[in-house]
Amino acid sequence: KDAKGQLKSSRVLELRQLAEEFNDEKFKDAVEIIQDAYKPVRSAFFIEAYTTNPQGKKVFIPLSITAVDFPEGTNIQEIFPIENA
Repeated sequence: KDAKGQLKSSRVLELRQLAEEFNDEKFKDAVEIIQDAYKPVRSAFFIEAYTTNPQGKKVFIPLSITAVDFPEGTNIQEIFPIENA
């Protein structure tokens, strides 16, 4: 399980591989029960955005502020002022 108590998909797959290696029917049945009960929880969503430039090439639009390539001389503090409490 991860820190949130969710089963990790990689560990479920490892368990299935172990069951095949041991070739024990009870072990295989137990792993099958775990696999049937395993319901992955979506933890994140990913969105991509792009436009097409005049040459017909896709140009991706950064949706993360850390991925934005600001022009040289851009004053970030003016765009995102930090208020003192």
